Amino acid sequence: IYNQIGDIILEILYKTIGGVIVGNIFGKICIYISSECWNENILVISISITGCWGCFFIAESVNISSVLTLIMFGLEYSKSLKTCVTQITYDSLYGFWGFFGYITNVLIFVLSGVIITYYFTISDLPTFLNIFYLYIIIHIARLLSIIVLYPCLKNSGYGITIKECIILFW
Repeated sequence: IYNQIGDIILEILYKTIGGVIVGNIFGKICIYISSECWNENILVISISITGCWGCFFIAESVNISSVLTLIMFGLEYSKSLKTCVTQITYDSLYGFWGFFGYITNVLIFVLSGVIITYYFTISDLPTFLNIFYLYIIIHIARLLSIIVLYPCLKNSGYGITIKECIILFW
């Protein structure tokens, strides 16, 4: 059993540390290239897209956490970007990623609705009750996570009030 636990720990360390390293490297490379393109909006947007896709594909090909890699890329890229490009370029990039995030969010929820509607017909009471129970369980899990994380949320940079916690829960 120790061999299996050791293998699991090594795999977790490989995926997490690898994700952090690859994300930081890609972020630094893209910052360097973006700083050479001081006032080129389209080029900086293209560099950020290429960096994201490159990060993702490299992470997937070496079997490390692609999500963690992309998060570290985004943190590294956004940390230094404002000093490397003009404000107009920064605003263009911010607008592009905001729009891209909005479109992907809409697509995810539309596709989720279509898939759920296709596979789950609410023609009988047990299926409806299972979906209702799932809805309740999701809300309970959200409430528990807010309660557990409330001290951190309250004392972090923005802070959070009880009213905002209620909105988060709902």
